[in-house]
Amino acid sequence: MTHTLRSLGTLALFAIAMPAVAQTPQREAFLTDSTGRMYKLAEGVFAITHAGATPDWPHGNTGVVIGTKGVLIIDTNYLPDRAEMDLALVRKVTSLPVRYLVNTHWHGDHMHGNGVYADSFPGLAILGPRASAQFFELNLVKLPKGSLKPDSYNRTALAQVEATLARGTDTTGKPLTADERASLSRVAAMRRNEIAQLARIKVAPPTLLFDNTLTIDLGGRRVEIRDMGRANSPHDVTIWVPDARVMFAGDIVVSPLPYTIGASPMPWIDVLKEIETYPVRELVPGHGPVMPTLGYATLVRETFEMVRAQVDSLFRAGVRLDAAVAQVSIAGQRTKFVGRDGTPTSVQVWDAFTRSVAQQLAECYHGYRC
Repeated sequence: MTHTLRSLGTLALFAIAMPAVAQTPQREAFLTDSTGRMYKLAEGVFAITHAGATPDWPHGNTGVVIGTKGVLIIDTNYLPDRAEMDLALVRKVTSLPVRYLVNTHWHGDHMHGNGVYADSFPGLAILGPRASAQFFELNLVKLPKGSLKPDSYNRTALAQVEATLARGTDTTGKPLTADERASLSRVAAMRRNEIAQLARIKVAPPTLLFDNTLTIDLGGRRVEIRDMGRANSPHDVTIWVPDARVMFAGDIVVSPLPYTIGASPMPWIDVLKEIETYPVRELVPGHGPVMPTLGYATLVRETFEMVRAQVDSLFRAGVRLDAAVAQVSIAGQRTKFVGRDGTPTSVQVWDAFTRSVAQQLAECYHGYRC
């Protein structure tokens, strides 16, 4: 997910759709800490899910793959302190060095902790697709600098919470309850920590670039890394562990709802089709619970295809682009997308998601951009 979207008001909308803690229903965690859960998916293969960094910004899921020679880490969170906590969990399951790190894409919630691993393991190879190499360094620089300015979103949001606590009343003048005050105090602490941690981010972009695919040998374990092209970002990377049949999909798969702002839904359809050809036993999304089947990935693909079919039909009927976007309706799919508590995505979030996908697919169909 990109960070420029804060100013567009879409980040809060995404946060509504995201579960507060990405847990797997009926799956027992192998290890836990205060805000993270490590799941054992196969011998030497783990996924770590996390509570949100702030009320409107999540950490990405983290992968851990262990061979006889070393460890591969997949994605490193939004804030450095969470990457440090992940590393502490890793140290409880292996003493082998982390030799490789791969980011599934350049969005900050998947790579802001790169510096933690680079500092901890001299000689670490950070892997990335050559075609998007320039994005990594830039995005490790821009958010910390922008977020620390006096008028930044981060500081403004903290100031608003602190003002409410100092005032002791909500926006209507009603006194805060003890529970409301406690909740706001927790939010204020998260905001302060966010600002402090963003200042700690170190620039650690890929040091080993690849084109299309890269296979690495961790010692008795082969790992296949592949640039899947445009989907959630311009170049989304998947990590496939063949002997364990585990796939780390990054934000190509996000539950309970795809994050589509600035994405490319048209080629995303084909990327999902490609993922569906793998004999996956465990699918680790970029956000959300580990999945024992490809069913959710199929659901996302089918939903995108529904929008594409409607756009095609509307354009062939002579409907102009803006009107076509407004007429797209996939309301029947909404109840199939459910959150951690088992409830469907809200109507408000679903409508915004529909418009986002329809707009981008319509522009692609119209020849503007894909």
